[in-house]
Parts: sequence; C-alpha cells; structure tokens
Amino acid sequence: MHKKSTELWATIGPQVVREQDLNLNLNSNLAAVPHVTVEDVRKNTSSLKLNKSPGHDGVTAEHILYGGHHLQVHLTLRTVVLQQQCNSAT
Repeated sequence: MHKKSTELWATIGPQVVREQDLNLNLNSNLAAVPHVTVEDVRKNTSSLKLNKSPGHDGVTAEHILYGGHHLQVHLTLRTVVLQQQCNSAT
C-alpha cells in the first residue's frame, strides 16, 4: 500500500503543488476524484468543537484548528491521495 501511495504522489504531487490557488483543479489523472479545495478543508476544520477528548490517534481539534494554513494544505493533499486510492481500488 505504501508503494502505491508513493507512486501516486510521484504522479500527482508536482501537479498539485504547482496549482497557484491550491484549488486542486487537476488534470485527467484525477478525473474521478471529487473536487476538494483548501477552502473546503478550512471551512470544515473551523467548525470543530474545542475542548473535546482526542481520537485514538491523540489528535485534538485544537491541533487541527491551530495547525494553520500549512496543515490545511497537507490535509487537502492527503484527502486527494486517499480518494484517488479508493477510486483506483474499485
């Protein structure tokens, strides 16, 4: 699975990083992936409830909320890669 992720990132990573506004309007390699933007991630993470117990991974809403723009970009890219893996597995 890790090798698949690495190969996929090698294919789409440079295309994603070059997107000036980071809206992830990618080429046909990701045609089946729903459109996910950094703004979508920002809106969803900003509505997380604070002062709650962390999940099994130990990450709290505060970690995500205060992670800032760089974390939002990372979460967006990770979402795109995971969605692509799910789409290619079917």
